[in-house]
Amino acid sequence: MLGAHSQYRAVYTGVARQLRQTGCDVHLYVALPEQAGFYEGRDPDLYSRVTIANRLYEACAEAVADEAAVIARAKENEARLGASYNSILLTDRHLGRGFALGGFRHPRSRISRETSYVQAVHAVNETIAFWEREIDRTGARLILNCGKIAALVARARGIAYRRLSASRYKNYHYWGIDEYSTNPALGPAFDATEDAEAGGVEAPYATHLQMRGFFKSRLTLHGVLRDIGTTLARRLYWRLRGYEKAKGYLVADELGYLWRRYADMKAIARRSVTLEQLAGRRFIYYPLHTEPETALQTFSPEYFFQLSSIAALARDAPAGVLVAVKETAAAVGRRPRDFYDQIAEFKNVVFIDPNELGLKAAAQCDVVATITGTGGLEGAAMGRPVVTFGLHNSYNFLPHVRVMRDPEDLKPALDWALGPAFDAAAADRDGRRFLRALASVSFDLGDFSLRAPDAIDPAAVEAAVENLLAGAPDLRVSEAA
Repeated sequence: MLGAHSQYRAVYTGVARQLRQTGCDVHLYVALPEQAGFYEGRDPDLYSRVTIANRLYEACAEAVADEAAVIARAKENEARLGASYNSILLTDRHLGRGFALGGFRHPRSRISRETSYVQAVHAVNETIAFWEREIDRTGARLILNCGKIAALVARARGIAYRRLSASRYKNYHYWGIDEYSTNPALGPAFDATEDAEAGGVEAPYATHLQMRGFFKSRLTLHGVLRDIGTTLARRLYWRLRGYEKAKGYLVADELGYLWRRYADMKAIARRSVTLEQLAGRRFIYYPLHTEPETALQTFSPEYFFQLSSIAALARDAPAGVLVAVKETAAAVGRRPRDFYDQIAEFKNVVFIDPNELGLKAAAQCDVVATITGTGGLEGAAMGRPVVTFGLHNSYNFLPHVRVMRDPEDLKPALDWALGPAFDAAAADRDGRRFLRALASVSFDLGDFSLRAPDAIDPAAVEAAVENLLAGAPDLRVSEAA
């Protein structure tokens, strides 16, 4: 069972083709009817069946006659799957919009506006039932990239689940075993890796650079006006063609968001400092997360309170140490109205110019603090002390990383990171070992770019399949579906 992914289309299609050549039945799941038509027309013989997996949003529009029965069914599912329904809703940018505390002005949709709580619970009930029926129908032994609910169902049934995950180093990727992109091979690989005398993070990872360039080009006045025109034309086309996605985000909200991206970026730039201006100052580097986004709401359902984490860092930072907050281009325009003003009220907090590379900020700072950000991985790989509020980061096991499981853990962690007890030489060695271990359990997608999702070197696909099977030695490919 394979969930379609528009940005990684060539990767997943190539993997599906190789699995099909071994005799596997590959069942593809898409969100919209027009996507089904696209895949069926493009590869008519590749998939055993193309199914529209949109039960979550379909059920949101259905009337609920027996609320008590819906809730009772949800409680049974929560006990069986080991997850609360609200933790499931948190991962959805429509139904979990309220959980995007730092992304309140992300465009609203009809689904987010019109779905009641009991309808949302009913929708999750129906989606769980959908994936259970599909597993029974297909006899699936492997599920690729089908989202949080499918991952929960797969885990409860003992079925292998994998999602393509960026290693956040060069263009390396790996197959995460759950919705958190957990890589169980990384820790043992680190233990088996000898000291690496050379090597390190020399540039931001490929996907980041691709998306950074994409968003920066759209944050100019010309880019915003172009996007507004393109959005209006696209919406008109979708409506004339009767596409379901024409009923998604509210047009006024979407256009307002596009203009705010330009205005907010200008406002941030006026109040920011450069890394050059921070030279000689001790500071804790905190890279902001985009909200709503998988990298926060899905990877860290236990902790997603960015303003709270900044406030805690400002509270516990020793005298003379700044907290330097850096915005990410993808998040601009989504923040609550007073979000930046609230952060600016802390006397020991400054904004880093968003045009600065996060990698350079991680290299210059004294401590990296993050929830699930790439800055944490880059800082750890460079031997910087890292304080993380997220529980599922791939680098959490490193000796120079401290995981905050309790608010009282923060001050001792900062004292350790900023004091004489921190062993910088050992952290530097372990950072290089970590990077080498990460590369060893990953595969290289080479020249593949999210901006050209249909172009990929066949050798990269072969490496992806090899990595997929190496991570599941008990999985018989001939039985995968």
